[in-house]
Amino acid sequence: MEAQSAAKGADVVALVNISSEKWPPRHRTYFGSLAISSPLPGEAFAITPIRGCLGVMDLGDKRTMEYRITAREIAEDIAREINGDSGEGSYHGVFVAAGDAPTESELAEARRRLEEFQRRLVAAADLEWERTKNPMFITDLERRAARQRRDAHLAGCREARAEEATDGARANYTDFHHRTCSAGNFRSRA
Repeated sequence: MEAQSAAKGADVVALVNISSEKWPPRHRTYFGSLAISSPLPGEAFAITPIRGCLGVMDLGDKRTMEYRITAREIAEDIAREINGDSGEGSYHGVFVAAGDAPTESELAEARRRLEEFQRRLVAAADLEWERTKNPMFITDLERRAARQRRDAHLAGCREARAEEATDGARANYTDFHHRTCSAGNFRSRA
């Protein structure tokens, strides 16, 4: 009996969020409400620990049956719900880590998928802008993707500028690049 309760207590997985988006609490009948952690400024990711629990099935006639729901099943369900929230092929940077913390390859794959999704959204917004020149037809999701891509680009420009501050010619190139790069295009539409 003691080994069984220890195994139940050890049923914890890491739900990882690489997006700066703040997600509303997720409600489940079997454990209540769960807030998904978002990374703080300067952090690459945030981890929300997910624990397994018991579900109860009503069989009627005042009979119930308990069943075990693993932490991995719960975490995968929440990640699927968040990532699939914006239609086919959507991805918002939430995944279940294989261990207690995400590996570099898991983080790299999540970043790649998130950037690919955001690129598609920004391309759709660019197309809509070219077609109508009306910002009302650009969705909030597309605006958020443009802002996040712009912020990531600007952070990269700032890092490059800090590294190249001693080289005057490179600094001038970086200033020119910063004024003419796609971040300026994002700013006008986001």
